[in-house]
Parts: sequence; C-alpha cells; structure tokens
Amino acid sequence: MADTAVYDANLPFNIDAEQIVLGSVIADPELLSKVSDRLTPEHFHIKMHSGIYSIIQILFVSGQEINIVTVTESCVRKGVFESQDTARTYLFKLTDFTIEKSSIETYANTLCEKYLMRQLILASKDIYDLAIAGTEEPNHLLDYAEKKIYDIRNEKDIKGLTHIGPVVKQTLVDLAYINQH
Repeated sequence: MADTAVYDANLPFNIDAEQIVLGSVIADPELLSKVSDRLTPEHFHIKMHSGIYSIIQILFVSGQEINIVTVTESCVRKGVFESQDTARTYLFKLTDFTIEKSSIETYANTLCEKYLMRQLILASKDIYDLAIAGTEEPNHLLDYAEKKIYDIRNEKDIKGLTHIGPVVKQTLVDLAYINQH
C-alpha cells in the first residue's frame, strides 16, 4: 500500500476528512470549485495527500481532465507514488470515500481547522524554543510572537483556481488594448 507517513503524527489532523475530500474531487471534479477557494496542499497533513491535491490543482489550472488516469499518471511522474499500480490502487480506494456534494464543504472546514491548529502549535513551539534559548530580548520575542500569530490569523485568502486558457486570453486582449492606446 502507499506510504501514508505524516509530517508529525502528534499534530492534529483528520485522515478521514483528507481522504473524503480527495476521493470526492477525483470522482467528481466539479467539487473542486467548492473547496479550491479555501484549501491548499498544505491543508493536507499527510504528505501523500498534499501531493495528490497539488496535482489535482495543477491538472485543473492547466485545463486537463481530472480522473483516475490523469491523476495516477501525474502522481507517478511527480514521485507521489512509486508505481502506477500503487497509485491506481490507492486512488481507487480514495474514491470509495466519496460523500454527498453538499457535505464536502464540511470536510474542507475540518481540514482548515486542523491546519490552523497545526500552525498554532508550530508557532508556539518556535516561540517557546526561542524563549528557552534566552538569546532574544523579551521585547523582540514579543514582537516575533505577535507577528507569528498575526500571520496565522491573516493568512492570505485563497482566491480559488482558474483555468489558464481564459486567463491567457484575457491577458492578450489587455496587452493588445494597451498597445493600441
């Protein structure tokens, strides 16, 4: 079976939610539009799942079809899986986890919440390590801690994914307009 190693098993994550989101999007690529505005590959704690989601995004943005065949081929090419058989077996297993279309946002929210908790834990550990080391002035450490928490709270909004074709076409139209004036 595929390697499901996690970055750190002690950090919060929900493997079921990760599998459901991925399986649902592979089975019904239209569901990507319901989660792409809030999920990035980093929201998936399991490295393999992060890689799969990244590939799904790349396929979507480049205007390619999202299905078992294209995701399998891309996953093997990008090294997410070692072989076609391993990739195909795991991706078919993921599609068993599909849910009702209306529920995918609930699972995406779960991934966002777990990601936020991981970010807070990692920031806290970083701040703790600096405080224990005693190499920072207290006011500098406070500024650093405030910035870390501020950055987590104000993480950039994800705008969602857009097919590259219309973007390129609009850019060319805009450039032509600018050159005429």
